[in-house]
Amino acid sequence: MRSSLLNFLFFTFIAAVAAVNERVLAIFDHEHADYESLLDSLRERDFDVTVKDVKAPDSSLFEFGERKYDDLLLFSARNKGLGASFSPKALIEFVEDGGNILLAAGTNVPEGLREFGRQLGIFVAERGNALVDHFASVGSEDHQLVALDEFSSSKYIVSDETRNAGAVLYKGSGHALGENPLVEPVLRAKTTSYLYNQKSESESSAHPWAAGSQLFVVSSLQTLNGSRVAFSSSLDIFKNEYLSPSSESYNAANALFARDLTNWVFQRSGRLVLENMTYGLISESVEERNGPVYRIKDEMEFTADMSVYENGVRKPYIASDVQMELVMLDPYYRLNFEPVESDLKDAQRYSVKLVAPDHYGVFSYKVRYSRPGLTNIDEKQTFTLRQFHHNEYPRFLPHAYPYYTSAFIVFVGFVMFAGAWLFFKPAAPSVKKQQ
Repeated sequence: MRSSLLNFLFFTFIAAVAAVNERVLAIFDHEHADYESLLDSLRERDFDVTVKDVKAPDSSLFEFGERKYDDLLLFSARNKGLGASFSPKALIEFVEDGGNILLAAGTNVPEGLREFGRQLGIFVAERGNALVDHFASVGSEDHQLVALDEFSSSKYIVSDETRNAGAVLYKGSGHALGENPLVEPVLRAKTTSYLYNQKSESESSAHPWAAGSQLFVVSSLQTLNGSRVAFSSSLDIFKNEYLSPSSESYNAANALFARDLTNWVFQRSGRLVLENMTYGLISESVEERNGPVYRIKDEMEFTADMSVYENGVRKPYIASDVQMELVMLDPYYRLNFEPVESDLKDAQRYSVKLVAPDHYGVFSYKVRYSRPGLTNIDEKQTFTLRQFHHNEYPRFLPHAYPYYTSAFIVFVGFVMFAGAWLFFKPAAPSVKKQQ
């Protein structure tokens, strides 16, 4: 009875730990009431949202060297420092420790966020620059409210539902991107857009800070350890004005775009999971596989299960470009996985069969997969290939038949020569008698 009670308490505790929602720290340096629709949307998706002012004494990201939160939502509208808790160094440490960040700022970006962006390869426009488009503007005399629909090509960052909902209403600044291959544009400005600074009107019109294809408004980055960062050059895109259904300016595309972006940044979409990497003889059962040693020229099978999260739901990941490698310094095999049937409902099983290389040593079974908007996969398992044992070779090797034949001919020739020498006596020479 006591044992059953302990087991019940143990599994109850495990279930409670597993059910803990993802912790999001929402930091504002201005009034956050304008973003309640966004915050409510996060809570409806089971995020544990904590809202604090940037100057709050307990608004730190770490405590005793450990992350206090899984994700950070940082919105800044003032041209002031954000303090040591949100310095570029602190933000980088948060990302390196596995945290995810969604940054948004308007035309006045604090220098700390500028420096953080520069380290990622995102170069924020100068202060006071606003995006203007005289051809794509919507109902504004200053042409700063723009309809944009040039989204990322990845369906995991921007869903098909959002693309079909129309253009996103955008008002803010912009940024340029460097040569960092990990940075992915999420929302681009149109070719007719440019950055306009009212303080230097004539100069900005003749020589804008950025324009056309050089101008981006929302960009994302996924680090090699799987952490994600998104930077938006607009605060208005997340305001209740466009996200709340009760607002006269409500735009469904804005609400869906905010949902997709937060899902992706906070690992609810586009997160690949690779599990159950197995290798072994084709004749072996699954339980017997992943042994330490196999033999050269064995017929082997390699399998792996892949799944992906979409809007928080785990689904099988089906693709035709997933590859495996069998490597010892250099790849001996690089083959495409083939999807196979299995009893898995939330994952797709991949398999490939091959003959082990005719080379003994320590080999690595690797799966590397990198696609825009998806988590980078880089997993490996190691095993040894050995030579044939002396009693495992066939008695006669077909390619050695010429040697067998020559040895037999030499033996037969020797026997014939020895027999002739021993058993055939030469005739005595004839001798003439003397008279």
